[in-house]
Amino acid sequence: MPQQVSQKKGILVELKKLAHSKIVKNFFIYSFGSLLVRGISILFAPITMSILDPSDYGIIALSNSFVGILAVLFGLGLRGFLSMEYFHLDSAQRKTTINNIIFLYLAVSVPLTFFFCLSPGIINKFIFFNKTQNTVVVLGLLYAFFSFFTELFYNVLGYRERASKMAIVQIFSAVLTIGITLFFLLHLKWGVLSIIAGQLIGIIFVYFSALHSYFKTSCHLHIDLKSFSLSYGRYLKIGVAFIPGNLCGWILASADRWVLARHAGMHDVGIYSIAAVFGQLFQLLILLPTTRAYVPAALNKFAKNKKNLRESNKWNWKNMIASMLGLFVLISLGYLICKPILHFILPQRYQPTIGYIWLILMGYIFLLGEQFTSIPILFHKRVRFHALSLFVPSLLNLGLNFALVPYFNITGCILATLVSYACYFFIKLAYGFYLQKDSVGFLDK
Repeated sequence: MPQQVSQKKGILVELKKLAHSKIVKNFFIYSFGSLLVRGISILFAPITMSILDPSDYGIIALSNSFVGILAVLFGLGLRGFLSMEYFHLDSAQRKTTINNIIFLYLAVSVPLTFFFCLSPGIINKFIFFNKTQNTVVVLGLLYAFFSFFTELFYNVLGYRERASKMAIVQIFSAVLTIGITLFFLLHLKWGVLSIIAGQLIGIIFVYFSALHSYFKTSCHLHIDLKSFSLSYGRYLKIGVAFIPGNLCGWILASADRWVLARHAGMHDVGIYSIAAVFGQLFQLLILLPTTRAYVPAALNKFAKNKKNLRESNKWNWKNMIASMLGLFVLISLGYLICKPILHFILPQRYQPTIGYIWLILMGYIFLLGEQFTSIPILFHKRVRFHALSLFVPSLLNLGLNFALVPYFNITGCILATLVSYACYFFIKLAYGFYLQKDSVGFLDK
């Protein structure tokens, strides 16, 4: 009995430390910034919904998914490589590594972007079923090109725990995006093109913010062409190992839209995409702050306690359980409270989305848990496992979509994603416990 009391006190002490730590502070900064960003978009949603049809939102969803897969292919897994190396390098080595990554990305992405921009009609036919303009395709290609720099910038700010700076950049980018989009939408009447053009201008703003930070931190003084010539092969070898995992992640997140478009049409894709906005809101408020506040801090904790990893793992698992259970309760209560409000706010043609929201968010709870399970895997540099861990869930997702969508349409998509996210979480959880035993995983032998 005294031992149980002591354990409870120990847990309370740990929770109090966590509550007053920089992790929580940064988490709320990221979350507040994301809330402002999404809040700005939500304020103008009634305007865009009154102009655009569900089928237009379907095209936007396919465009965003297309950009996602291009970003994976162009990026060569280099940001994943940086996430594994960053906490094992000193300041000068980090800057040299960032320069090497940028050089390698430019060498591959520039010719590929140019090539694809010369043949937008082919992409329009096979990706968009000739339902949009070739200009939308070209702007999507440019967005994919610039997205690498913005995501790299955000990653580095996260690793450096610069939460306030990231939030400020995101808010200014969101205001600019919305302003430009509304001008194109209301004044120039560009329709879907307004959304894509606004997104591109917003991301270019972030790109120039990253460029300013690059020179301000003297990163350009650490360009080392000799280091690049000696190391690019290693970067490619490790980075490319992330591509299968990233492609599988894209399949989990976006491939169902193409299956739905094929069997049900753009209208259902649009309805599904509007419902999925609440999942994106979860990403902005919970997943991204966790990735940028908790994950770097946890990796730092692991790095500082190499001789006592069991305690770090125990701390991480406790945080995971508390977060997942807490969010399950909050989401369930919040859905019951907000459901009547959504029926009042949303236009009639978009109200079918309301019935899908709770189920979508349940899948994202498993995706949050995956963030915690990734920490020991990233720390131990289990590259091959990290690359292959999404393979089974993505195949499961594709199989379930092809099996369920023809009969259940949007519900089939959501169920396939929920089951796949749960599978992904439990695979990585099991491997995390395996690593905790200080064994070498068979995939890394």
